[in-house]
Amino acid sequence: MQERRAQQLRRLQEINAWRREEMLQQDQERLDKLLALQEMLEDGYMEQFHKNLVQLNMDSAEELQSYINKLSLVVGQGRQQLLQVIIGSSYNERSKEILDKNLLQSARDLRLGQRFTFQQDSDPTHTAKTTQKLIRDKCLNVLECPSQSSDLNPIEHLWRDLKIVVKQRSPSKLSELEKICREEWEKLPKYRCAKLVASYPRRLEAVIAAKGASTKY
Repeated sequence: MQERRAQQLRRLQEINAWRREEMLQQDQERLDKLLALQEMLEDGYMEQFHKNLVQLNMDSAEELQSYINKLSLVVGQGRQQLLQVIIGSSYNERSKEILDKNLLQSARDLRLGQRFTFQQDSDPTHTAKTTQKLIRDKCLNVLECPSQSSDLNPIEHLWRDLKIVVKQRSPSKLSELEKICREEWEKLPKYRCAKLVASYPRRLEAVIAAKGASTKY
C-alpha cells in the first residue's frame, strides 16, 4: 500500500515538473524575444525597434523594460520551483553552498583585496535567510539593489547567449543539460564579457538617474 502511494506521488511530481517546465519554456521564449528587441535599441536600430514595439502593442522603451523586469522575475521564480521539483532538494541551500565555497576564493583569484563589493540581484535564492546569514557572517559589503533589478547585472546577457546555444543542442535530461551548459559556457568569447563589464558604470548611472526605476538596460 505504501509503495503504491509512493509511486503515485512520484508520478504526480513528474507531471507537475513537466507542466512547470512547459510553462517556464514558454515564458523564457517570450523573454528572449523581448531581450532581443531590447538589444536592437542598445545597438541603435531605432526603426526596427519601434516597428517591433508597435507589434507588441507597447508605447515606449520604458514599458518594454518594465515588462522584461516582471517576466524575468516570473522566469527566475519558475526556474527555482522547477529545480526544487526535479532535484528534490532546497535550491536555496545549494545556492548558499556555492556562495560559501567559491566567493572568497574567487575574490582572491581575481586579486580584489578584502574590501571588494559583492553584487547580486534580487532573485529569491539571493534574498533567502540562509544566504543573507552567510553574507553577514563573512562581513561582505553588498551592493544594494532595488527590487526587480536584473538589469543591473550584465551576466543576464551571458545567460541569454548561453540559453540560445544550449537550446540548439536540445538536451533531453538533466545530466546532459549540465554537460552542455559547461561546454558552451567555456566557448563564450572574452570580448563579449569585456563589453558587458565595460557597460557596468553606465548601468549604475542609469539606475541612479531613474531612482531605481526601469532603464534601457
